[in-house]
Amino acid sequence: MKKFVKLSVIAFVTVALTSLSAQATITVTHQYTFEDGTAGNQIDPTMTDSVGTSHMTKLTGAAARYSSTVPGLGTSSTLSADFSLESPPIRYDTSSGALWGTATDNFGMEAWIQPLSDSGNQSILVNGFSTGVQGIYQVGSEYHMMLDGTLYDFNAAISGLGTWDHVAMVRDSGVATLYVNGVAIGSTSAAVSGTPNAHSFIGNPSPGYTTGGGSFVGRLDTVRYFTFTAGAFEIGDLDFPAAVPEPSTALLLLVGGAIAWRKLRRS
Repeated sequence: MKKFVKLSVIAFVTVALTSLSAQATITVTHQYTFEDGTAGNQIDPTMTDSVGTSHMTKLTGAAARYSSTVPGLGTSSTLSADFSLESPPIRYDTSSGALWGTATDNFGMEAWIQPLSDSGNQSILVNGFSTGVQGIYQVGSEYHMMLDGTLYDFNAAISGLGTWDHVAMVRDSGVATLYVNGVAIGSTSAAVSGTPNAHSFIGNPSPGYTTGGGSFVGRLDTVRYFTFTAGAFEIGDLDFPAAVPEPSTALLLLVGGAIAWRKLRRS
């Protein structure tokens, strides 16, 4: 009986600590949640950075629109950004030539992505104008990542048109990895010689470095750029629901342990 009590308490504490430690090892410096509008309205003129000051400005084409179609899957989002309702190109650029970061190591970018077309090459997130360009792209029916201006293909298939995926590219201690729905799909330890410069973009390639494709056709949610101490990154730091026991399971274990403890003390 004592062993059961100990195991119950340990299980509960483990779950609690797991929840508290999630997303604790990274520093999110830029984030776009699209929660500041109304479904159907244009995201114009500004796409708000809810963490930093790199607000995005619509530069060309029509504006994306707020959408009530969201990932769900444990997220708390109520709105996303729809890049499919207007004729491309739709491009959002960081104001005044700012960019998300100049880090070439120990950084990451991520987004919830709902592809609505698998035609051609589509630029989704781009950090850098003409040198050291980093980003996440959709090439046909696959996700690719760009590091130092080079696209990497790890055969990371989209889950399907109209289906939400969480996609991230993270470079930790010299190794860049592409994650799809919390799973590492492929990585490269290629050296980086260029530093991102000038601008960052959402939904369209940099006009100074067009390798990778054209406009994105689909919806995006919770775009984040983050940094971290070398070796500290964990998959649980991503904005993707962690596979941990349900709170109800932990509660049952705790209650069961408490009842057993009381019975043990009375006997």
